[in-house]
Amino acid sequence: MGILNKDLITNFTTSSFSIYKETEDVSISFTTDNKHIIHDNELYITKGCPKLSSLSYDSVLIGGLGMGVIPEWIAQNTSCSVIDVVDNNSELTHWVSSSGHLDSTINIIDGDIYTYTPTRSYDLILIDIWFGGESDIIDNTYTTLETRYSGSINSGGHYYLPFLANPVTY
Repeated sequence: MGILNKDLITNFTTSSFSIYKETEDVSISFTTDNKHIIHDNELYITKGCPKLSSLSYDSVLIGGLGMGVIPEWIAQNTSCSVIDVVDNNSELTHWVSSSGHLDSTINIIDGDIYTYTPTRSYDLILIDIWFGGESDIIDNTYTTLETRYSGSINSGGHYYLPFLANPVTY
């Protein structure tokens, strides 16, 4: 079963991504790398973000939007009061913002997680910008982003890279 409201999603193609709606699933394929496809299903959360449901948080900053599966899961399954999502693909942020398939409490920010400066602190900062594994992270990006955002994590909060590492608690 999917997380997103499929009734509000139609097949859609831009120069940077394509959305494919099927009876049981919705997926996104990015033009720059068609081998990486994100699917709207619980496996994306249970396999990719296995620690997400065990963390306690009331505010989250997510780097990377995709179709919005992670922020929508958070909106549906937690009492999190702040869900901010930063993505640098303007076509994607515009499509997601205008499609209406995400909970209205999710705040989508058109920006780059590598240069974005938060205006508040968060209980959870989750970076979901890599597809594959640790081999996709080059030049110590993991550490660079953790250092960049560590001052924006509340005491007892978490820095989490799903698919790659367990959460770090501050």
